[in-house]
Amino acid sequence: MARFSLVPQEMVFYDLFKRDIANALKAAEAMQNLAYEFTNIEDKARAIKAIEHDGDTITHEIIQIVNKTFVTPFDREDIYALSTAIDDIVDLIEATADVCVLYQVTHSTEPLQQGSDILVMAVKELQKAIEKLHTFSGLSEHWIEANRLENQADQIYRRAIAELFSNSKDAVNIVRWKGVYDLLEDSIDKCEDVANIIESITIKHA
Repeated sequence: MARFSLVPQEMVFYDLFKRDIANALKAAEAMQNLAYEFTNIEDKARAIKAIEHDGDTITHEIIQIVNKTFVTPFDREDIYALSTAIDDIVDLIEATADVCVLYQVTHSTEPLQQGSDILVMAVKELQKAIEKLHTFSGLSEHWIEANRLENQADQIYRRAIAELFSNSKDAVNIVRWKGVYDLLEDSIDKCEDVANIIESITIKHA
């Protein structure tokens, strides 16, 4: 029962993870906005870059604290893994927005919008899980849903790539969109990685 009476220093980690995943959701929602309102792309990509920088700051703070703390709420390697994986989500979202600028993408597509929708839903599930993480209970529904969403994203990605190769005779256009879709899919895959880490942490403390 001691897990419900954590000392303040242990709670710091949970608070930081809550900030970290909230920042990831902010990035995902900014990507969703970019996908649906495909205007001022450079400004929107720049804003997502700033969110990514905020995420780096939180990640560094988590690592600094874990290196200075004798007692941690769960295994140090799991703290590193969770913070790094959340950081990777934001990095990949930032990269997706960046290639939209670098590859001179001029319009959005339905797969880009659908993928960004799933990304937001997946990060929201992770946020719900992290809100409960200190209890080590009631989290399974969230990692199961995050995994389901990743599978759904895989199907959208495969259809998008198939349509891209079937319908486009422009090699530059194929390379352009495959680059965008790959990075967006990678960001959703990383959500599944976070879900799996949360599952592993929970099982260890069951």
